Amino acid sequence: MKKVLAVVMAMLLVFSLAACGNSSNSSSTAASESSEAAPAEQPAESSAAAEESKTEQTEGFGLKPTKDPSEMKVALVMLGAISDLGWDYTASIGLQKIAAMGPQTSYKEKVAMSDLESVFRTYASEGYDVIFYATSMGEEAVATVAKDFPDTQFIVVAGNLMEDNIVSIKMADEQQGFMLGAIAAMASKSGIVGFVGANEIVPVVNGLKGFEQGAKYVNPDIQVLSTFTGSDFDVNLAKEVALAMIDQGADVLSSIATAGTVGVLEACVERGIYAVSESSGLAEAATDAVLTSVTKDASIGYEVIFKKYLDGQLPNYIMKMGAAEGVVYYDPWNEAVKGDGLTDEQKAQIEQIYQDMAAGKIEISID
Repeated sequence: MKKVLAVVMAMLLVFSLAACGNSSNSSSTAASESSEAAPAEQPAESSAAAEESKTEQTEGFGLKPTKDPSEMKVALVMLGAISDLGWDYTASIGLQKIAAMGPQTSYKEKVAMSDLESVFRTYASEGYDVIFYATSMGEEAVATVAKDFPDTQFIVVAGNLMEDNIVSIKMADEQQGFMLGAIAAMASKSGIVGFVGANEIVPVVNGLKGFEQGAKYVNPDIQVLSTFTGSDFDVNLAKEVALAMIDQGADVLSSIATAGTVGVLEACVERGIYAVSESSGLAEAATDAVLTSVTKDASIGYEVIFKKYLDGQLPNYIMKMGAAEGVVYYDPWNEAVKGDGLTDEQKAQIEQIYQDMAAGKIEISID
């Protein structure tokens, strides 16, 4: 499994090199009060504007840009670290995509919850046109500062706020889970599949709900084993959980566990069973086991919403992005996987499921 760990290190190196572009790094020295790799979400939208948007969804909301992109400044604020290889890593890639459109960019990572308001206020005071916040945790600080800077556009990713100069977007966690589950069930011969989650927070929970529904969409009689490890980074614990599931008869495993996914893949390789990975790139490191990867690429969400800002077409509702926007997708099939893998007919069925999901023909419940 050294190859898997090597890939993780390579991803870190790739980011460190890419971050040397026209983005400035102003990383906070304060320790984060919560460094989850994925954001927790709050149960209710926090403004009347968001409620009204449910009845009439339009675009042209928020502020309209008055500058050329090359004259703009865009900031990103994160609770976690870009080295997490998960949520904040993809946020930083999103910022790079925005930088490629012309703006000067800056980010702060590992920001303590108690420092959020100060960080937002500093960026706004320095004339940043758009400030992204990468989670809903502590989004109240956005609402507080936004009132004092009505000419600054705030965008909360995985957030719940909708105000005159605040827009929130969400990612379709359940769609990623649905495809993971559908592929796992299609490949299973024992009729038992397993899901390993990291922390029991909304994005991972919704991923599990999607996984269960995707698996049963393919095989209504499938048995789904699931466990949350409570850690994004405990590779050994994730491996132990995965091995326990294999001992219970699971012959295909998947996960939404950030670095813990390495442990899940290690277990699959050792026991000779299939895996469906949660992110691109790992199939090459575990070619014996990984059928394909289903990625939820939040960086595309950053790119899409910033383009809408440039066009003066921000939505007046909390926009959820998934397969239709290219945020959720699965990789080409790993032809080097051991065993029979999936037949061409099964692969065609998976592609049809994906297309139907992207077209909104499949309803995935997260209630």
